[in-house]
Amino acid sequence: MINLKINSEAWKDFNKRIESILNKVPEFDYKGNPINDGDQVFKDAVDSLMNLSLDINGKDKVIFTEQTATALIFDELDGRRQNEDEAEAMVHWSQYNNAITQGGI
Repeated sequence: MINLKINSEAWKDFNKRIESILNKVPEFDYKGNPINDGDQVFKDAVDSLMNLSLDINGKDKVIFTEQTATALIFDELDGRRQNEDEAEAMVHWSQYNNAITQGGI
């Protein structure tokens, strides 16, 4: 979780609930295929985001439409994949660099 530099407890709580929903969306289904918007777990996450409200001074404000919730979930999954790709690239670079320094290439 990121460290938010804000003082609004309502906003911090809202972000924690968003993070909780997004963290429950797996990247792959039980067959190993990437999750997509046709999968039930994806639909459940969209519904959860759409039902999430931001409580400010006792007044709930619904923030997410179906399109926004869907886009946010796809953005989360894309971000995970990008982070994994960057981590994998660093491992390959490290292995290549070690091979060079040891005279293997």
